[in-house]
Amino acid sequence: MSFKGGESRISALILASAFLLDMVLGDPAFSFHPVRLLGHIIVYIEDALKRRGWNGKGGGMLLFLSVSGISVGIVAGLLYISKTVHNILYFFVSALFCYFAIALKDLKNHIYAVYFGLEKRDITLAKKELSKIVGRDVQSLNCHGIVRATIESMAENFVDGFLSPIFWYLLGVGLGKCLGIDPALIGIGTMWFYKAVNTLDSMVGYRDERYRNFGSISARADDIMNFIPSRICVFPFFIAGLIKGLDVWSGIKTFLRDRLKHESPNSAHAESLMAGTLNVRLGGPTLYPDGCREREWLGEEFRDPDAVDIRRGMSMIMISGWITICISIAVDLYI
Repeated sequence: MSFKGGESRISALILASAFLLDMVLGDPAFSFHPVRLLGHIIVYIEDALKRRGWNGKGGGMLLFLSVSGISVGIVAGLLYISKTVHNILYFFVSALFCYFAIALKDLKNHIYAVYFGLEKRDITLAKKELSKIVGRDVQSLNCHGIVRATIESMAENFVDGFLSPIFWYLLGVGLGKCLGIDPALIGIGTMWFYKAVNTLDSMVGYRDERYRNFGSISARADDIMNFIPSRICVFPFFIAGLIKGLDVWSGIKTFLRDRLKHESPNSAHAESLMAGTLNVRLGGPTLYPDGCREREWLGEEFRDPDAVDIRRGMSMIMISGWITICISIAVDLYI
């Protein structure tokens, strides 16, 4: 395999291969998964900083710089070493790192685990599966609340776990081509910078007493890196809704009206579009371990969601995934 003159096509092929691996294998659960290792690194550095009294914004900045630097450094180092050995090895290592950074089938598996619990009328099982993908208190939820949380999670996680990593990969590829540097190397580097930031946010980006200051840098960085992806999700969602024959115009109307009705600058964009397209209401008061948050309703005029809406929503998400990857490969080949 020679890359001379074909690095543009190689970066697109790496992305396509990663997506197909995800569709076939899902996200593998094993101890040395890069995201899991990132989690261990975060815990280790956090503990080390707090033992030394660095539990404020300064410590949070050190954690952010350390984890993001380690993430990008290790990935770039392994890619560089593999390329010095052989181009074929470099391709496979690149495809694997790209594959580990996206998680569309894993999202589908988690969402359907909740759905099957509801189908069996096993609310306890549905709550158990839901607790794996949301941070809210699931014990107080009724059936409608479980479905609402599940649909919100699928919309938000499509952006966080699939669209954003691909967006940052393409941005890195474009930067690499502009600078005359290996596009795939830069693309995977920016992709894993995003994964480090997103993992940091999921672990320390809380507003409670413990992390309000320490995790603020990571939370703000995640908001910035998801700012554009959370808004461009409207395009694959709209096309997927058209393909499924859903109410896409209500989706756009609800999106334009309700997309800022959330304490996060990004979360309500995908959720409001999903609410309007499915004609269900999402959001509302939400109970978390640290208390109840009085969130506004998204699509307040619509009905409460039922279990069947999980299937409708997940079908829309999967089609959106295929649309996203096709557009992304075309963009990669064009830029």
